[in-house]
Amino acid sequence: MPSLPFVRPRRHFAAYESPYCSVSAAPGLAFDTPSGQRVLNGISLSYSSGAVHCLSAPPDASDRLQLDHTAGLRRGDSVLITNSMYGGGSRSAYQKIVRITEIAHNNITFAPALPEHMMRYTKGLFVLNRGPTQSVPATGGRVLDEAEGGATLAWTYKCEYMTCVAKAVLRDDTPRIDLHFSVEFLRPCRLFNLSLVFDSGVPLREAFLKNRTVRDLKANPLKRDLWLWKEGCHASRGDAGWTVLHTPSAASCEIVTRGRGYPFKTIPPANKPVFIVNFEHYNAQHFRRHRERVNNDFSTFEEMSLPTFETGDYREYTLSIHVGDALPAPPRLMLAPSGYRAINVWTEHADKTIIETHRAAYFGNESITRAEDATGGFVKHGHVVTKSIFCGNPRKQPNEIVRDGASVSVGPMLALVESEAFGEMLDQLAALGHEICVHAIRPDRDANLPKTSTLTAAIGSVYRRFGSPTWIDHAIESIEFCAGFQGLVPYSAWCMTEAWERNGVRFFWTWSSTDFMPKTRNTIDLLHNDGDGAMPTPLYWHHPLLPEGAVIWGANECPLAYFSDQTIDQLIQERGVSIQQHYYPFLICDRNSFGFLERDEHGCYRATDQFNGMLAHMARRRDEGELMITTIGTIIGYWLGLEGIEHTLMPPNSFELTNTNDEAVPGLAFVVRAAEVESDQIRFSQRELDSGDVLVWFDMPAQGRVTFRTVPHTRRVGKESL
Repeated sequence: MPSLPFVRPRRHFAAYESPYCSVSAAPGLAFDTPSGQRVLNGISLSYSSGAVHCLSAPPDASDRLQLDHTAGLRRGDSVLITNSMYGGGSRSAYQKIVRITEIAHNNITFAPALPEHMMRYTKGLFVLNRGPTQSVPATGGRVLDEAEGGATLAWTYKCEYMTCVAKAVLRDDTPRIDLHFSVEFLRPCRLFNLSLVFDSGVPLREAFLKNRTVRDLKANPLKRDLWLWKEGCHASRGDAGWTVLHTPSAASCEIVTRGRGYPFKTIPPANKPVFIVNFEHYNAQHFRRHRERVNNDFSTFEEMSLPTFETGDYREYTLSIHVGDALPAPPRLMLAPSGYRAINVWTEHADKTIIETHRAAYFGNESITRAEDATGGFVKHGHVVTKSIFCGNPRKQPNEIVRDGASVSVGPMLALVESEAFGEMLDQLAALGHEICVHAIRPDRDANLPKTSTLTAAIGSVYRRFGSPTWIDHAIESIEFCAGFQGLVPYSAWCMTEAWERNGVRFFWTWSSTDFMPKTRNTIDLLHNDGDGAMPTPLYWHHPLLPEGAVIWGANECPLAYFSDQTIDQLIQERGVSIQQHYYPFLICDRNSFGFLERDEHGCYRATDQFNGMLAHMARRRDEGELMITTIGTIIGYWLGLEGIEHTLMPPNSFELTNTNDEAVPGLAFVVRAAEVESDQIRFSQRELDSGDVLVWFDMPAQGRVTFRTVPHTRRVGKESL
């Protein structure tokens, strides 16, 4: 774009001036706009340390715990006890700050006592001890390079644990400033957080929410903290302001207030809401590994969610900030591609099934063997499923269920190797776009099972046949090669990392780590857009123990009754994401009556009317272009593609999207506050939403770059939407 005329002399404090802003050389940077408004007073770096203490035995009292260690704990410490297993752990009801009153060996006594609901299910309960928030001193603040059309400024943060070299790259042709942070760790440490704190000189005006809507903070002021996942916010007074949006290299973004939020706030609250970008955060990478089964009702776990670093470890983080007068509305990348507003993913666990129940759930009736003859179920209504299977069942592990109060066995659990009919059915499903992945090599534990070579061959045959990048753990307290047990332990004979990498497996679900799935009655949205938004609810997250490029993904386990016309339509209205894990072909059982299947008067399995009715309504909303029904492999592949998309705002009414990936991003979608957008560089589709946004989607080529112009609502009188 053409450069703007620039005649204002440099201010005495400015290290560099562009047509869009002046930047001071003070450590941490301060920004002024050409109108003379100080919009950002500085950017500071803060951290706090952390330590976890896991249960080593079942609790025998609600005010006493036996821990794996008590090193670092002292009488009088305030610690957080959280019960985070299998959903619900992000809810405040399962988090309680207590004060330690006594320490004896590895036992602690505390007050107040834990409530009854936290004592009902104590697997994975642990104690989080957090240190005070520390500000990292900054030094330097100098111009490294000032070339024609731009400059690079640098400064340094340093403390006993780390050195962080920060750089700001400014250019004269754009209000975008790229910030680079290179951190070297000087000694071993475990952190609760490592965060950038923005000292804004102007009020925070808009929050860009995790579901890609915008909250007007002036009309709807914050009463609680606001967790933004990796989105951002806009701050301004009049036309002068700054914008941060889309921070994929960070762990999360949030706005901290004096109101309620996570029990351990990232920073002490100030007199005004404060925007924070977390490079690292305990709440952003939950991973919990099974350690040992104590008895049938209790196992010990190793909590590994705290970011952990060794001497010499090195990390890089980047983000962009736009600073200037009259910045255009930024594009918000949609979670759903191709013009859809919401997403639904069915994921299935393989437990306790026979071929007849699979045919009923997918084809409508156990008597149907061909997809083209389906009378109901997933296939009839065009739903695809991420379907996990057992590779084999050589020891004939039975389907143990309860009927009429008695325990019965209904044949062996269905597995691929032993059932040719099942393999034929899976081939049909795969041809229709269903995703077939592994639940376990076999449904039971076999202590004599040959280890790595046998496991590698077994999963390799499945992934070569079906090509899925997904893995769904089964029975982590028994099956050693699960990701949630020893599958990611390098020194274990059960380590599966090499086999997973060789077969392209990158997307993991393990039940011990999915505590970002709070169950809220009568909603199916995994984002849980609950109005205040303080609760962390990421859809997927990276963890250092995973192979490069791999993620853990979250899921809900909502009852069929939650899938009403109202909750499905609400999911679409909220731009939500429903990822469901369940047991659709599960044998009908007294203890597990899920409602997906029933038996007719002849005893044959068939899909229930309620199940078919729900699938039909969702199919109608899909056909209307509102609800995307897809698989884990497809949608997480799209989300990871979004991490490589950058945007540049170009006043007064344009922005540029750049794909830094070496692969195309089909159906790339964004929303922007406008009546419509224009571009002469690429073919695209768009439609208006009732929020004042326009939704745009197109196929973004690898390394592509596209400029769009926005048309405001006031200029669109009498003009029809494209």
